[in-house]
Amino acid sequence: MKINVDSITKRNHFTPTRGELQRSESLKDIMRALEKAPFSPYAHYARSLGQATVAWHGTSILAAMNRDEGTRLVTTSVGTNNALAAWTRAEWETGHLGIKTARLDAFQCTDPEDIGCLSLLAQKLRNEWQSKGIGYVFTRLNTADIASILALEQHGFVVIDNLLTFSHATDRRRDEYSISDVEMSPATIDDLPELRRIAKESFRFDRFHNDPLITKSTADTMHAEWIENQVSNGLADHVIVARDNGRPFGFLTCKIDRHAEKRLGVLMGTIWLVAVDQHARGNGVAREMSAAAVAWFRTQGVEHVDVSTQSINIPAARTYLGAGFEYACCSTTLRLHLDYGEKYHG
Repeated sequence: MKINVDSITKRNHFTPTRGELQRSESLKDIMRALEKAPFSPYAHYARSLGQATVAWHGTSILAAMNRDEGTRLVTTSVGTNNALAAWTRAEWETGHLGIKTARLDAFQCTDPEDIGCLSLLAQKLRNEWQSKGIGYVFTRLNTADIASILALEQHGFVVIDNLLTFSHATDRRRDEYSISDVEMSPATIDDLPELRRIAKESFRFDRFHNDPLITKSTADTMHAEWIENQVSNGLADHVIVARDNGRPFGFLTCKIDRHAEKRLGVLMGTIWLVAVDQHARGNGVAREMSAAAVAWFRTQGVEHVDVSTQSINIPAARTYLGAGFEYACCSTTLRLHLDYGEKYHG
């Protein structure tokens, strides 16, 4: 698909400007890389939002990366095909793993099936990471991008997990029902000890626990800190807590993507973390918190809500389907280890 910047519009208030595309010569590579392989975290909304709009959103993300001093853009070409990657240092993971870590944010080619061009890009990236002393790299790609996944595997990446993403349009209401004696209210700082405990004990299928290089204790601690950051540091926009006589026994975190509104013409929301204490599982609490999250997003003007879970986490998938979500897409998490030694323990 050839992207025509002048023709991309979404609703009256959405008008992208050509000037943003002229800020760097690197954006020419971005545009070429997007012509046949649109890049966007909301690519699964191409049918409802429009292919051109979703592609423009991806272009704006890469353009922002290009202007960010902390992000590296790497390009290469084979014949008429161009490939582009964007990566950044992952300081939070570095602090916990005790090894320099990077996140590969984009890995694109004008021909998504040109594994030779993609492999050349992967080798170029690997050489750059080695020169900078980076020992651990992670990324997440659409599972349908087979050539990209194979190219990364050729250069040492291994698959850690597959993620199922479910979507819910907030204007599509379900039949309301509730669970007796379950109170739900926003999280407070006083809740943090219990929320950290629940987080440490609840997550088992994520990319940290699935990686044999990361010890279980480190993975548990990372989730405990993650929920604390979402409550105390404003990382989440809203945290729902399920309570029993005021004591937390479950939580769910919500994030609004306000940066996407300008490019997509709609507000998008994401449910990040969901956990329920062991003694309360199987009673529909996570389903009810998910439904409550959709209701909260609706009050904020959000039109679409996404939530993801590992493909092996069947109970979670059933929870989201039961809360009115629909399957949207699948992605694959890969990581590269460029060092040799003991398991990472922070």
